[in-house]
Parts: sequence; structure tokens; C-alpha cells
Amino acid sequence: MKQQVFKLLTVIACVLFCVNVSAYDFEVDGIYYNITSIEDKTVEVTFGDEKYSGDIVIPSSVQYQNYTFKLMAIGMYAFLSCASLKSVDIPDCVMTIGESSFADCI
Repeated sequence: MKQQVFKLLTVIACVLFCVNVSAYDFEVDGIYYNITSIEDKTVEVTFGDEKYSGDIVIPSSVQYQNYTFKLMAIGMYAFLSCASLKSVDIPDCVMTIGESSFADCI
């Protein structure tokens, strides 16, 4: 009985520690996005695995898994500490820019 409980707890622990957690929902052309509404098909730009650098052009919409998502926001901390960032072209459709989105950028 104790062995079965131990095995069950081991399996549960493995599942909990093996869950893949990411800060973004998807990436297209080097820009990371979070889906803000599935129903309205809207997204926000967020941070990801790599820091943004150079000249970034954010599109007003993005294709992902046969859907077209409309950009609505720049998320919190999206470009935080991106020291190599030169410029960001933000489309007119962006309604909000999150707190500290460009903090510690030169």
C-alpha cells in the first residue's frame, strides 16, 4: 500500500514539475504575443525568450494557426531592459501601453 502511494505521489510530482510554462502564447517573426481574447481574436506584444534588439516593426495584425489576430496593446514589461533596442514602430491600432513596457531602455 505504501509503495502504491509513493508511486502515485512520484507521478504527480513529475507532472507538476514537467509543465512547460512560458511568458508568451506564441512568437511570429521574432515578436512575442499573448492572446488577450480568443473570441475577439486580439493580442498584445509581450516579452519572450530573447530580448528585442535593433529596429522593431510591430504589425497591426498577425497570422497564427489559421487565425488573424488584431494587435490591441503593448503588454507590461514587453521591452523591459532591451539595451540593444534602437526603435519600435507601433501601429495606430495599439490602444494601451502597459506599465514599464520600455523601462531601462536606452
